[in-house]
Amino acid sequence: MVDRSVQFLIIGAQKSATSWLYYCLRDHPEIHLPRRKREDIYLGGNLHQEHGTDWYFQHVGEPNDGQRVGDVSTDYLFDLRSPAAVEDELGDLKVMASLRSPLDRAFSSYFWNMRNMNVRELDPNEGLRRAIKEWKLKQPKTTYDPEEYYFNIIARGMYAEQLERYVNQFGPESVYLLYYEDVRERPLDTLQRLYRALGVDPSFRPSSLTRRPKQNSYLRPLLCLERATPNNALFGKATDIAHQVVSAMGLGQERPSLSDEVAEQLRSLYKPSDDRLKELVRRLPRSNVLTPENPLPPWTTGSS
Repeated sequence: MVDRSVQFLIIGAQKSATSWLYYCLRDHPEIHLPRRKREDIYLGGNLHQEHGTDWYFQHVGEPNDGQRVGDVSTDYLFDLRSPAAVEDELGDLKVMASLRSPLDRAFSSYFWNMRNMNVRELDPNEGLRRAIKEWKLKQPKTTYDPEEYYFNIIARGMYAEQLERYVNQFGPESVYLLYYEDVRERPLDTLQRLYRALGVDPSFRPSSLTRRPKQNSYLRPLLCLERATPNNALFGKATDIAHQVVSAMGLGQERPSLSDEVAEQLRSLYKPSDDRLKELVRRLPRSNVLTPENPLPPWTTGSS
């Protein structure tokens, strides 16, 4: 019989170190996570609705005795259907969100979508202008379409509304925050705070602590070559390796810059959500914000 207990979720946001968290948590002997990190397998999502709850728990897998069981997907945070589905299937649990400056997250997300052939423009400023335009035209949306790539690049950074759904569903005592900026600057301290919040040995040092996300190069010829053969799996693997090799050699490291004009548009878009997020953070217990610094998001001013 498949174990149906899950005690915690890492719910996102996308491009905010959730893969690093997955590997560091999976290393801990007192924690059980699914064998594979699958963003599209999560409670409330299309695959869960199609295949059912038993199928979902088979994905989670069987823990060893005494292990804390968790799951990780960035779509838990973004999909409006998930909080109610999580409560229906799992009941009370801890939900942990890793957040990042929404402007930096959108820029990083654009390159990730470009590498995955989801967006067309090689110039990120041109592509982000289109994303901003589509967000303004299509919001507010009450459904989640994973193929609305341009819209989602912007919308995934509107953290306040997404996080409020979990605070309202489970209460502020069940919601925990950590910041990408802390992961980058003090990874061990941030991870120990997370281990402590989960009730496992905080002194454990995972082998994945120094694991870095795949480093992409920004060599335009390589990007153009990659995009010219989008449906060739073998060639796609070869170009992916090429990106890693040239990046490791220190080549192609200088990514295109974000223009002042696009950056200002993004700041203006995100400011209302960031202001709401600061108020939401003030509702959480201080111990639930896993940073030694000011608990308010570091990309905001922190002013009242």
